[in-house]
Amino acid sequence: MALTLSGLVLSVVILMVGMIISETYLESKQYYIKPYRESNGVIAQSNVDYKTYDYFKNQTEYNVSMEIDNRLVYKLMELGEDEYTTNIYGRGIRVDENMNLALVQMGEDTKERYCTKLVRGRLINIDDIYDLKKVTVIDTALAGLLFGTEEALGKEIKFPVNDEFGNVEYESFEIVGVIEASDYANKNVDTLKKMYMEEQGELLSRNGSIFQFNFYIPYSIKMGNSDNADNTMNIIFTSKTEAYRDIRYEIMMVGNRNSYIDINNVIDADVIYNMYAADIKSSQETILYAVLIIFVISGLSIMNTMMFSVKERINEIGIRKAVGAFNADIVGQFIFEGFVYGLISSVIGVAVAVVLSSHIFLLLNGSLFNFERLVVSKEAVMLSTAASILAGVLASIIPAVYSSHIKVADALRFD
Repeated sequence: MALTLSGLVLSVVILMVGMIISETYLESKQYYIKPYRESNGVIAQSNVDYKTYDYFKNQTEYNVSMEIDNRLVYKLMELGEDEYTTNIYGRGIRVDENMNLALVQMGEDTKERYCTKLVRGRLINIDDIYDLKKVTVIDTALAGLLFGTEEALGKEIKFPVNDEFGNVEYESFEIVGVIEASDYANKNVDTLKKMYMEEQGELLSRNGSIFQFNFYIPYSIKMGNSDNADNTMNIIFTSKTEAYRDIRYEIMMVGNRNSYIDINNVIDADVIYNMYAADIKSSQETILYAVLIIFVISGLSIMNTMMFSVKERINEIGIRKAVGAFNADIVGQFIFEGFVYGLISSVIGVAVAVVLSSHIFLLLNGSLFNFERLVVSKEAVMLSTAASILAGVLASIIPAVYSSHIKVADALRFD
């Protein structure tokens, strides 16, 4: 019997673990979606087209800002020597005077953003844009790497810039503002610190390790080779009064009505969540198929076991019928036993799955997701329990029907 129940237990464990990890992953991603919800943030993506930007900028019901990401990175510094070298790169993002601190990009090729604040100095302003001032805003993580405990404001960083003839020259950019760093940037710094043995000062990373941080400059400044880069423009909308779903709908309607409005994609909290859900959909389907196969095998095993049980208890069945038990009573008895098998398997399976998921969570936390708690939903427990009980009940139907057709005379003569 223990071997029979183990199949159901295994099915419950796989189903529960799959659901727990999936739900924990999706719940952890709510952290990254939070800034969009709190600021009613919507991001319209397009190729660089100032007509589109100017149109939305004149809309008074939104707070509108712009970012141009040329997808180029620039080396800022090197750590280590010889074969142990770590390169620190900056990713240039060109912004307008409304640089929106409610939705600042986290880093690299990601749609994730975070709510931040200005720590010191100021942001890019309209004079910087019109006068082509070589100024930049960086975050606290990059400031700490470049200047340590020294004040970053007023310091300079050199970036390649296109001159009026299209030639590329390195020019100094003055740091005018420092914003709060994202968890992503701080994690990069923490990783860098761990790569050094503090006592010996030995760099443990291998040559070619790259760490990337964002910096922000006026959008009127053309970085080196930016004309040949894959320029992408993000127009960021936030509002204190209008819901992000309404903003997204209105943006899409504007794009449909006006042929000169170039909108490639519109992103909000719902779109991002659906992207995360789609990432794990195939994994969930694979788990469900595997669980279904195991449930079928377990059900056949239970049915086989109960058929043996019926044959061993033929005398008992005959005696029950002789004293007045109906066929329905016999059927109910064996189906109830299947129900008990399923219930016991679900209790054991859920307990094992929670313990196993806790260990998997500790291993994956920090890679698959960054989250403080494991999500064990009532729905996951109820579905796993129901599936186990259903498998037990269905597997007992044939043995139960078979037992009900046993005649009293045959049962009493059975040895």
